[in-house]
Amino acid sequence: MVKMAFHDAYKNSDPFHIKETGDLMTEYKIAGAPTIMYSMNKNTISSDRTVSKMKTAQVEELAAHPATCGIKASVSRNGDNVNVEATLKSSKGGKYELVYAFLMDNLTWNDSASLEDVYNYTVRAISPNYMKFTDTAFTLGAGETYDGNYAFEVDSTIKSADCHVVVYA
Repeated sequence: MVKMAFHDAYKNSDPFHIKETGDLMTEYKIAGAPTIMYSMNKNTISSDRTVSKMKTAQVEELAAHPATCGIKASVSRNGDNVNVEATLKSSKGGKYELVYAFLMDNLTWNDSASLEDVYNYTVRAISPNYMKFTDTAFTLGAGETYDGNYAFEVDSTIKSADCHVVVYA
């Protein structure tokens, strides 16, 4: 499980909204925020977003779809460029695709409608294949590995200590 915060364009005012959030909400027919949980399995989306419901959904999803691979990633930064190299190793074999997300912490904004004004795990950029398999998907046999890479362009004034990169399959 990976924690990532996608900000909605609430009244077109959230400065941390990215286009992909709207696409995600449309694709999964998500109405409302602030808390949702999604996997690539659309059947796990629910309008009941209570903590207990989300915990139950996580346990059920992990039981139904156990991990079949491991991912090792390394990140380097050179000014405006954040480069990610990842290796996926399949334990069972199957079809995979690596998705890369750039997250930030300590983002501040006071919208007066929220209880918080510091935001963490906020998705600022994500690879275009974040919702479904694309032509970059690959198939591996048990024990096989795949090496991938992705680059993000970010403002050079952003502190690396406030950044995370997430890679998932």
